[in-house]
Amino acid sequence: MLLRNIYTKAIRDNRAGILGWGLGIAALMGIGASQYGQIIGNTPEERRRLAAEAAKAFESFSFLIGDIVGLDTMGGFITTRVMGFIPVMIAFWAIVLAVGALRGEEQHGSMDVLIAAPLSRWTLSLQKLGAVLTAVLVVCALAGLGLWLGVLATNEELAVADIAVGMLNVFVMSAFWAGAALLISQFVAIRRTASSIAGGLMIGTFLVNNLLSSNEDLEWVAWLMPFHWYSVSKPMAPGFGMDWTAFAIMSAAAVIVTLAALWIFVRRDVGASFTAISSSSRRPARGGSTLLLGSVFGKSIRDLVWPTVWWAVGLGVYAVMILGTVNDVLEPMRDILSNLGWMAAIVGNLATPAAFLGYSLFTFLPVLLAVYAITQVNSWTDDEEEGRLELLGAMPMPRLMLLVPRYVALTLSMLAIMAVLYVVIALAVPAFNVTLDTGVVAQALLAAVPLGLVVAAFGLLVATWLERPGVAVPITI
Repeated sequence: MLLRNIYTKAIRDNRAGILGWGLGIAALMGIGASQYGQIIGNTPEERRRLAAEAAKAFESFSFLIGDIVGLDTMGGFITTRVMGFIPVMIAFWAIVLAVGALRGEEQHGSMDVLIAAPLSRWTLSLQKLGAVLTAVLVVCALAGLGLWLGVLATNEELAVADIAVGMLNVFVMSAFWAGAALLISQFVAIRRTASSIAGGLMIGTFLVNNLLSSNEDLEWVAWLMPFHWYSVSKPMAPGFGMDWTAFAIMSAAAVIVTLAALWIFVRRDVGASFTAISSSSRRPARGGSTLLLGSVFGKSIRDLVWPTVWWAVGLGVYAVMILGTVNDVLEPMRDILSNLGWMAAIVGNLATPAAFLGYSLFTFLPVLLAVYAITQVNSWTDDEEEGRLELLGAMPMPRLMLLVPRYVALTLSMLAIMAVLYVVIALAVPAFNVTLDTGVVAQALLAAVPLGLVVAAFGLLVATWLERPGVAVPITI
């Protein structure tokens, strides 16, 4: 039924991811709404007092969650509590989906079949794009539904129209990053590389926008960040509303980057990356290095070198940002916790550098390593679906040796990331005059690794069990 055209076939292929991400984020939205009464209280007087005190606590983490608005209403609480990071999650999925729509098909070889059909490249690419945007729209709709159900469960008031406009804002932001990922994938021949670059840019600009927005002298630079045009609209928060000018600017940016990506796609060779340099001026091809290509383990290590470097650098920069704010945050945090005993009961005592680092870094670190593991599960499934595993399978070696070396290489990669992160933290502690036991830091870093390894093992198990290994990725997510 859904195989009549490219658009419906693409929707069918991604139905597991749509339901998985949509229902998962819907649950997060509902849980976020249910926390309102627990944190802010019930009576008007209690809400005003606790909202003012909670705002001070949330302000300490503005570089992670964005602007802080009035917490004494459900709309303001939701805007502060979940609408800062939910767009990042949906945009991340949109990036993976968009890169796979064209570049993924090219890597699989299935794009050759589609190109051979009596369709123009514009028609093909527009149908693929339509499927991506439809999938993202469905996820946003399910997230809005989850929020609405969560609000109903708390007997609070939040207009359905405000929820709808808020999720529309999320959709346009996600559509922009989907278009940006499509554009990046035109210049990069490997899907995984394109997704990594686009995802890194998305998360990096999100953090930079939050940091710049809290600095009056540099706030004007935030206008260059895509997330600025999302964050200025707060339709659920009373007194803010939707900034339709910013919405129009973000929509126009999404259209521009998407059309640029499609324009390049219809003019380049299938399977190749776009370059402005003509082939006649290129240097003759030379043989590549054969370093570490003597075994499955060596090849796995070689493939993980650059992902390891970039993840280590990214997490190291993030840790430096956290440590740079510790001393500025701790003094007001101690005052808040002394007057707000319930906050310490929920998040713990954040009045020490170790506790603050634990909450702001180590709470998210296992999740980030799980994301890293999922990218490797995606790599494993690509190898099987694209036929590269058949060559190794024909070699005189046990099947077990096709999997175990790759898993061991991933384990070493995670340990290397944690080692680099430890060195960065150890060097940053005296530089920022922070009192911190580096031995405890080492233990915390090691404790974050097992979750990533469990996620990788689960994804590998599902990939080897299913007839279509690629389905393991959305299931693992």
